[in-house]
Amino acid sequence: MDRHAEIAQLNHELEILRERRANSERNDRMLRAFFVGLPIALIPVLAILFFHDPIAGFFVWGLTFVMCAISFLMYPIDPANRTNRIISVAMGNFAFQRRSDPDILEEQIAERERRLAELSAPQ
Repeated sequence: MDRHAEIAQLNHELEILRERRANSERNDRMLRAFFVGLPIALIPVLAILFFHDPIAGFFVWGLTFVMCAISFLMYPIDPANRTNRIISVAMGNFAFQRRSDPDILEEQIAERERRLAELSAPQ
């Protein structure tokens, strides 16, 4: 493959990878907003359920608390420490130190930028 075609291909791949990274970051922000707003919207519903049927209310309150606790404990705050632990176990892959998708994307972008810099350097 000639040099100009490879440079064009690398630029195209970089554009796709950067778009994928931006989409991932946007989805992450949307999920955070959803999970912050979910308990706020759920509290009145749980209160109404508790006052109509206390036994069902205790059950749903407890279930909600357990699910929130599990989700907060399994999701590290620092994005650098995130791994796909739950997905790995669910899929039968017990390699707990798999890298997350944002880390893989960053590595692919860096690799293509490095190759583009090699090709763009004057010879």
